[in-house]
Amino acid sequence: MPISQNQLTAYAQMLRGAAPGGGVEMVAEALDTAEVRARARDSGEKTKELLRKYFGTNTARDALVDRAVQGGHDAIAMVEARDAAALSAKPEAVNALEAIVRTDGSRPSFLIAGGEADLRSSPLGAWTDTMNRGADQLRNAIACVGRIDVPSIAGGFMGTGMLVGPDVIVTNRHVLQAIAQQNGDGAWQLFDGLAIDFGHEFGGRISLNRRSLKRVLFAGSRPIDPYAIDHTKLDLALIELEPAGRRDEPQTPLRLQMSPPLWDASNVTLFTIGYPGAPPAFQYAPSLLDQLFHASFGYKRVAPGAPMTAATAVAPWTITHDATTLGGSSGSALLVLGAQGVVAGLHYGGRSPASGAPGENWGHRLEKILNETDGRSSAKLQELLARYNVVVDDSAPPRERVAPEAPAQPARVASPAAPPDWRRGVTLQTMQTLASIGLRGPAAETLEASQNGVSPPETFDGRNGYVADFLAGFTIPLPMASSGMRLLRRGGTGFELKYEHFSVIMSEERRMPMLTACNIDGAQSRRLPRVQEWKYDGRLDRDDQWGNDLYSNNEADKGHMVRREDPIWGTLTTSKRANIDTFHYTNCCPQMAVVNQQIWLGLENYVLTHTRDDDMKVSVFTGPFFTADDFSYRGALIPRSFWKIVAFQLPDGRPSATAYRVSQDRELQDLEFVFAGYKTFQISVQQVADGTGIDFSALIPFDGFSQHERVHGTVLTEKLERFEQIRV
Repeated sequence: MPISQNQLTAYAQMLRGAAPGGGVEMVAEALDTAEVRARARDSGEKTKELLRKYFGTNTARDALVDRAVQGGHDAIAMVEARDAAALSAKPEAVNALEAIVRTDGSRPSFLIAGGEADLRSSPLGAWTDTMNRGADQLRNAIACVGRIDVPSIAGGFMGTGMLVGPDVIVTNRHVLQAIAQQNGDGAWQLFDGLAIDFGHEFGGRISLNRRSLKRVLFAGSRPIDPYAIDHTKLDLALIELEPAGRRDEPQTPLRLQMSPPLWDASNVTLFTIGYPGAPPAFQYAPSLLDQLFHASFGYKRVAPGAPMTAATAVAPWTITHDATTLGGSSGSALLVLGAQGVVAGLHYGGRSPASGAPGENWGHRLEKILNETDGRSSAKLQELLARYNVVVDDSAPPRERVAPEAPAQPARVASPAAPPDWRRGVTLQTMQTLASIGLRGPAAETLEASQNGVSPPETFDGRNGYVADFLAGFTIPLPMASSGMRLLRRGGTGFELKYEHFSVIMSEERRMPMLTACNIDGAQSRRLPRVQEWKYDGRLDRDDQWGNDLYSNNEADKGHMVRREDPIWGTLTTSKRANIDTFHYTNCCPQMAVVNQQIWLGLENYVLTHTRDDDMKVSVFTGPFFTADDFSYRGALIPRSFWKIVAFQLPDGRPSATAYRVSQDRELQDLEFVFAGYKTFQISVQQVADGTGIDFSALIPFDGFSQHERVHGTVLTEKLERFEQIRV
C-alpha cells in the first residue's frame, strides 16, 4: 500500500516528540535526524532494560530490539526527506519505524498495576503531564475494562469488554461470534463458563470483580468477516452480566458523554484500555512490536495517542487513531476524558505495520451509532441502553436499577461458532479459506494436566483404527513408511497402533509418531469434556515413547497429532473411548506453543466445524518431518517442521487432497521464549512422501501441486501469507 504525505507527516510529528494530539498539520520544520537516531538508539537500550525488568533476560528478544533500531535508521532518513515512494518500497523499514515510535515514548503502552498505569513500564516521552492530569478519570476507566475469559481456549481469553451500565458490557460483534452461537432466528447462545474479569494485571491483581456473562442484549445486524475489515458493518455487541457479588469492589460504570462530542476538538488526546492478545496471523506475520510484547499478551494496558487522518476509506461512525493497540486488541475501550464524563469509542480493528503500511487503528464513535438496530426488532441501540440504565449523556442523572424486559435467553452451548461455509465455491475458494484458518488459529485449546499412567494392551481390544474405505469411492490404504517403524511389543502384531477412529505408527528411533491417520464423520460428531491424564500405551515399552519429562518446565506443548475432537463421533460409548485415546504419548510430538495452539489447531478446528455442519466425511493425516539436524533437547531430537494432508470429496464427488508444512525452527532457538516466527507453506503430497519415506501414492493423483510437479519437473512450494496465494 503506498504511503501518503499525510502519513509521513504523522511519523515526523511523533519522531520529533511534538506535543501529543496536535494533528498532522502541526509539523512544518525538518527533522533533526541525528537527534532522532540517537534517541532511537537510547530508547532501544531502555526498552531492553524494561523488558528484562518485567519479563526476564532473553537474547532473542534483545535481538528484536536491535533489529528495530537498525532497520529504522533508513526509514528515519526517508521521513526527513519526505520520500514516500522510497518508504513504500521498503515494508521492513515501516515495520521497524513503527516499533521505534511505539517504544521511544512517542506512543507508549503502559502496563496496569494496582488499578493504575505503571509509568515505569514504558518510556514516558512527552506524556508525563497528560497522564498525571487524567489520572483520576483513567483510574475509574481502567476499573471498568475487563478481559473476557474463555476457559476452553489457549491463553484463556477472547477480547476485551467495558462496563457501561451496572450489569452491561460493550465488546465487538466479532468477539461475540467467537464465544457464542447464533441460531436461525437470530438469537444468541453463549458458550459455557464465560466471564469478564477486571483484573489480569501484570504484577498486580490477577482477578478482580469477576462476573459471569449472562445473555446477549444486542449485536450489530450483519455478521463480521474475521478475515477482512468492513467499516460499513457495526462491530458491536452488548452483553448482560450476572449481578455483582457482595464482596466485589465498587465500580462506577463509564458515563458516556455523547454531546457535544470531543473527538473532533483540537489537541485531543485519546486512550485505549484493553488486553492485547496474540495477533491474528492469517494475513500478515506478527510485527516487530507484537514479537517484543509477546510475553505480556493477556494483561491490561493503557496507551495514549491522538486521532489521525485515515489512509483508507472509513465510515462516518469510525474514529481513526494512532495509539498503540498491539495485535489482538479486539473490544478495547477507546476514551477521551472530559470535564463531565467520558467520550467512549470501541476499538474494532487495525492495520499491522508488518503489512508494509503504517499502523492505523479504528474504533466506533458511539454517538454515531445510537440509532442502529440489531436487525431483529425496531428498537434502537439508544433505547436499549436506556432500558438497562446506561447513561448515554452527561446530562442524564443516574437512575435506580429497573427490571428490563428481555426475552429468555437460549441455553448455553459448548462449541465454537461456525466460520463461513467452506463449500461455497468448489476448490480454490474452499482451500483459500481452509488454509487461512490454519494460519490464524484463534480457537486454540487449553493445555491439560500432565500424567504418566499406562493403558494396558487389553484397553484397546476391539479398536478398529483408521478405515481405508471411509470415503465412499475414495479408498486410501493406511500409508506405511519404507523403514524405521516400531513393531508392537504386545497386544497385537505389525506396526499399527489402532485407536478409536484413528491409527498411529511410531518411529523406532525417535520415540514419536511418524504418522497419524484419522477418520472424521461430521454427521455423527459429538462434543465431550476434556480428560485430564496423559498415558503411555502399554502395547509398547515406556522407552519406546517420550513421556512428560520432555515437556515439563518449558514452552514445548504436547502437540496432539490427532486433534482431540476429531475422532469423537458415533455412539456415546465409542466417542468416550476416542476422547481418552487421543491422550496417549504415542499421539503427541513436542510443538512450540504458537505452532500447537494456533496453526494446526486452527486448521483442524475449521475442518471439524464444517464436517459437522455439512455432515461430511474427511480423513486427515499428520506427522513430523524427521531430519538429521533436528533440534537436540533433553536427549530427544525435536522436529523442526510438521506436515498435514487433508483428503475429502468435493461437492461433485471428486476426490481431493492438499498438503501443508509448518516450520517451528525459529521458536526452537529458545525454549523459554516464543516470539511467533513460524512459517507455513502449501506443498505437494509428493513432497511429504519424499521427505518422510511414507507411501502416499493413493493421494498424489488427486493433489494439484503433485501433478504440476510431475508435468513440469519442478518442486512447487508456496509460502502462505495472503489468501490469494493458495492454489489447488
